[in-house]
Amino acid sequence: MTLTPWRRMIALVLVLWGIEGINIILAHSLNYLGLIPRTPVGLLGIFTAPFLHGNIWHLLNNTVPFVILGAFVGYIGKDTWWRTTIFIVLVGGALTWIFGRKASHVGASGLIFGWWAFLLSYGFYHRSLKSIVIAFATLFLYGGLAWGLIHLQKTISVESHIFGALAGFLSARLQARKKQPSAPT
Repeated sequence: MTLTPWRRMIALVLVLWGIEGINIILAHSLNYLGLIPRTPVGLLGIFTAPFLHGNIWHLLNNTVPFVILGAFVGYIGKDTWWRTTIFIVLVGGALTWIFGRKASHVGASGLIFGWWAFLLSYGFYHRSLKSIVIAFATLFLYGGLAWGLIHLQKTISVESHIFGALAGFLSARLQARKKQPSAPT
């Protein structure tokens, strides 16, 4: 059975909530698997941090943009969704691991900012009607996310936001370049 972008995102958000439920029962002890910069265990956090959250409010704040922006990327294409998501998690996570402040970075917001930057950039680079409409919908619904790139607060991983957004931008650029026809010789 093929999942529509919305169903895929609802399924993923149910996984996030299931993990948060287990994490609550365990007094958030799973968060030791978060991304801790420049530590060996922190490397594992590149993969696990998007699935872990500081508390239920953290996950609640991430849920709606996670579903909507993830579905928007899915509407561009299923393969695009996979390539973009993996690229953002790996590149954004690696940059946070290298340059982030010494703290446990957890939450899906790095991925959310990555999808946001990808959608805005992809519309510019690809210039198809669908990608431009999705870019404008993203800007209309989540233009305020730009504030999260400069909103400095001890308990918010602005590094994940910035490096996730950078990874999303790079992913859009690389994928748009790949789709451009080559010049005749």
